[in-house]
Amino acid sequence: MHPWSRLGWCALLAPPLAFTCILLSIHLSPSFSWQENALSDLGVGETSSLFNFGLMAAGLLLLLFSLASLLLLRGERSGLFSSLLLAADSLCLFGIGLFPENWEEVHLLFSVLFFLLFPLFALAFSALLWEKGLRRGALLTLLLSPLTILPWLYPWRGWAIPETLSSSAASLYVMILGALMLSGRPPYAPRRG
Repeated sequence: MHPWSRLGWCALLAPPLAFTCILLSIHLSPSFSWQENALSDLGVGETSSLFNFGLMAAGLLLLLFSLASLLLLRGERSGLFSSLLLAADSLCLFGIGLFPENWEEVHLLFSVLFFLLFPLFALAFSALLWEKGLRRGALLTLLLSPLTILPWLYPWRGWAIPETLSSSAASLYVMILGALMLSGRPPYAPRRG
């Protein structure tokens, strides 16, 4: 196993950590409404420390994972590009926690970029899988991109539901990539020849 592959655990830990902090924050916030609120509403007020810690810690873990991906795939253009997109997305997740809603435009910028960058990562990563001859993985990854966008097309009253649906699909995929990285199997195995 390549030494950088050991950082696959970061992708396995980040989503459960973030969602645990989010769900605990919701539990501790009786006024929170799935229909009326955005998840970021939890980042100000009595649960702000827990909520923002969860996002920042998950963002840092995903940044480590994306940097490990970058080092493992640095010789492949689409691998480099997809790893950079995931790193940027990780920094946006960290930024959402660092700059909560009372930072207004800064928070909004990080939030919008976070939800836009993951579908772009999925598109770039599907190109990498296609180049490596992993056609089924490429097609499944290509389908992931719209799955992270579809929740935003319904006219919800609040943002919490589409945020949760979109980030859940992305989280599951990132955890699968982390497991593949830990196993040393494609798409993280260096191309031979």
